[in-house]
Amino acid sequence: SYLLGIQNNKQMDRDPMRPYLFENLVFLELMKRRYNQGYDHQLYFYRDHNQLEVDFVFQAGHELVPIEVKSSKTVQMEFLKGLNRFMQLAKDRCPKGFLIYAGPTTQSVGACCIINYAQTQSCVMQPQC
Repeated sequence: SYLLGIQNNKQMDRDPMRPYLFENLVFLELMKRRYNQGYDHQLYFYRDHNQLEVDFVFQAGHELVPIEVKSSKTVQMEFLKGLNRFMQLAKDRCPKGFLIYAGPTTQSVGACCIINYAQTQSCVMQPQC
């Protein structure tokens, strides 16, 4: 944000780079958490021929953990399309997906856990939550 000249929250809220900065923040937190647990980060992404995507996927034992990141403060069901498709393909290896966003509430929609970015470490890294 320094290189973009962003100096306060008001500027960040209006900046067109906000979604990319937010995704990068989540990536760094996930990577840091995995390294602190003694694992390589091994974070991957998924995109199919229909352009459905999942921002991050990592393996936890036998399970795959898909994570979608949105800088929005409100949830739209469209945000879950890539997660649902990935979980459909991975079947029993992927019992739960995660949407990390900037909004205040935590909720579940089907097999998707929607959480605030501040809860990323406590919930996502332990897929049973």
